[in-house]
Amino acid sequence: MRALLFFLLLRAVFPAVSLSCFPGGVSAYQGEKVYLTFEVRGLLPDTLGQLSLSYHLYDSRGRLVRFENPRFRPPARRKFSLPVFFAAPPGEYTVEFEFLKEGEFWGRDRGWRPCRLRLSLKGLFSPEFRRKYLPRPLTFKDESLVRLQYLLRLTYLNNEIRKNGALWGFSAGSHYPQLWIRDLASAIPYALEFYRWDQLRGSLEAFLMLQGRDGEIPGWIGTDLKTGKNTVSSDQEPSLVLAAYFLARKNPSWLCREVKGLKVVDRLAGALMWLWRNRRDPETGLIWSGFKADWGDVSLQHPRDPTHFHPGDLKVVGIYTQARFYRALEAIVRMERWCPLRRRPPLEAMARRIKQASLRYLYLPREGYFLIHRVLGTTRYLEMERKILPVGGNAEAMLAGFMSRRMVKRFFQVHRKRMETLGVSSPSFVLLPPYPEGFFPFHLMKPWHYQNGGGWDWIGARLVQALLSSGFDKEGEEYLKEIVRRNLLWFSIYEWFDRQGRGWGAFSYTAAAGEMGQALKVLSRIKVRGSLDRKAKLW
Repeated sequence: MRALLFFLLLRAVFPAVSLSCFPGGVSAYQGEKVYLTFEVRGLLPDTLGQLSLSYHLYDSRGRLVRFENPRFRPPARRKFSLPVFFAAPPGEYTVEFEFLKEGEFWGRDRGWRPCRLRLSLKGLFSPEFRRKYLPRPLTFKDESLVRLQYLLRLTYLNNEIRKNGALWGFSAGSHYPQLWIRDLASAIPYALEFYRWDQLRGSLEAFLMLQGRDGEIPGWIGTDLKTGKNTVSSDQEPSLVLAAYFLARKNPSWLCREVKGLKVVDRLAGALMWLWRNRRDPETGLIWSGFKADWGDVSLQHPRDPTHFHPGDLKVVGIYTQARFYRALEAIVRMERWCPLRRRPPLEAMARRIKQASLRYLYLPREGYFLIHRVLGTTRYLEMERKILPVGGNAEAMLAGFMSRRMVKRFFQVHRKRMETLGVSSPSFVLLPPYPEGFFPFHLMKPWHYQNGGGWDWIGARLVQALLSSGFDKEGEEYLKEIVRRNLLWFSIYEWFDRQGRGWGAFSYTAAAGEMGQALKVLSRIKVRGSLDRKAKLW
């Protein structure tokens, strides 16, 4: 009787758990996103949120080939579809999926039953993939830079959004089904290597179609045309303009095309003027946003609603926002040569004011870099923030031409020293050092995590472009190679990673792929021509 009661108690505490997966067999390239359906029995849905899903690989004889593999986060449902990818040498495998709680147990330790499927894994760096998707790869002596192009191309394929069989745009990553304008601005320039401009215009025209009468645009659009915006940031409108500029270079007449009665170029200018009218601080003359970590979109306030600006929240003027806005103004000046604006604002004067005010209020000559931001109306956080090197904002300032060659050289020396002192292995870590423990109440914003100092190749690759465009070819190339090594190891470009090198968020991140692709193009141009037209920067 006691044995029976004990058995029933064990079943109550550790119920019999089984996992089923469908289909029973898949074929994919290394790193290719594959959707699988899973069904769980014996676990409450809420419990799934505390677990991860991973797999083990066995060869055709049933021998274990690799136990440790990428982790995936299941939704809190008994039956769900989940994107996964496989990283291993090409071959035929049996894949065994099971749950785990990181650092505590695997499901097998508790008698939970896994599920199995057959996998035919094809080589990514193969003649087949090249013929099909990569007809004109750039040539480099370094094999890792050649292979990176295969991974970048795969990332775009993984994130295509199609409507009625036609390309509509690119999702931000494997866990983001919407169009995000901040991400599209990074994705579109390199996408033009593989897609026609007219295949890409639809995603930008979707934002113009949903533009407000005052010029404001949404931050994201779903396939159902629902919209939203992370209003703590002020870089969505400039991002739209920069993305449109690269499309317009391929077909300038597109700027004169009408969208809901207004020319594209007028809608783009109207988007920037919305910021100028509604988010310009009268004292500094700079564009304000909510208090966030540099280029990020998570506020210091409102942990339950961290991406939205609320009345009474702290306002800041940050270097990333100013440089992004300045570059967009430059882009409008270039575009209106191809299609005149109906009403032309004083664009050059606006750009000049932004640059001058940025240097006056935000540059720290003693430290050798731009301040992350100034909080309007208080100096409360100033001394702490003077010690933080914001990589994204400074990279953007270099691309905007805010830094002289001497200033860029000083920045690189400081950046490299910070990396060594703080013991970080990649130039993609975005804050050196991050904000302290508990500063941001949002749960992901721990030091060295997410936007509070995590590693983002989206930003690291922009830094590479900034160095290359400033004449620091050797330094930029070495930084790019440091970024590439980790991505090729797992056949994946993660949204971000921690100090231990573990990938988090989306495992196939389009914006990072786009920025790395642009870095490769600039580096190739330098290799072929021996130098880069510095005055032209990346235009």
